[in-house]
Order: sequence, then structure tokens, then C-alpha cells
Amino acid sequence: MESLLFTCQIRISSGTNSFRYYMWVVFWHQSIPYHSLRPLGPFTQYLLDHHYHTLLYNGYWLAWLIHMGQSLNVTVLCKSKTITNACTQLLLFLQTFLFGIASLSIFIAYRPKHQNLSNFHFSHHQER
Repeated sequence: MESLLFTCQIRISSGTNSFRYYMWVVFWHQSIPYHSLRPLGPFTQYLLDHHYHTLLYNGYWLAWLIHMGQSLNVTVLCKSKTITNACTQLLLFLQTFLFGIASLSIFIAYRPKHQNLSNFHFSHHQER
């Protein structure tokens, strides 16, 4: 269990840090110390010089749009995983909006405990 928790923390932390760097590059690129970033510095400078609007600026907003889609997906998955509490759904929506695929993949792996599924299927078929 501890290794799963550690893996989740690493995934969320690295995703958050890379998104912060991406935001820094898109909006405050004049303050980046390119020479101090080793191979990342010249690569970032190249992207800014040649692909700012196509890859960086539009890609930034596309990433937020993808996060919104993932958040809406979590809301739909809540119903299929029998999570009906509105507060819990809202928190999962916000968490997925902020952390993206790291949060979504953990939620997809979540398997709720169902009560007596065999009786549910049996009674469901009898009603027809």
C-alpha cells in the first residue's frame, strides 16, 4: 500500500511541476534562466523562438480543455461506481481538473465494493 501511495504522489507531483513550468514558459518566458536549465533551457528557447503560438500557447489552452474533459469523465464515472454524494463528486471533479490524468487513472482503478451483485442480476432478469 505504501508503494502505491508513493507512486501516486510522484505521478501527481511531477505532473504538477511540469505544468507549472509550461505555464511559466507560456506567460513569463522573459524571466526564465535558460542557461541554468542545462538541456531543457536551449530546448525551451528553441520552442519559444519557433513554435510559440502553435505549440506552446495553443497547447497550453488545449491542455486545460483536456483537463476539463477528464473532469467531466470523472463525473460520469462517479455514477457508474455508485458515488452519489454531490460533495464527493465535486471534489473529484476539482481534483481531476487540477491534476489531470494522474487523478483520473487512480479513480479508474478504484473498484467499489458492490453488495450482493448476484441477487441484483437475478432480480433484474426476473422483472423482464
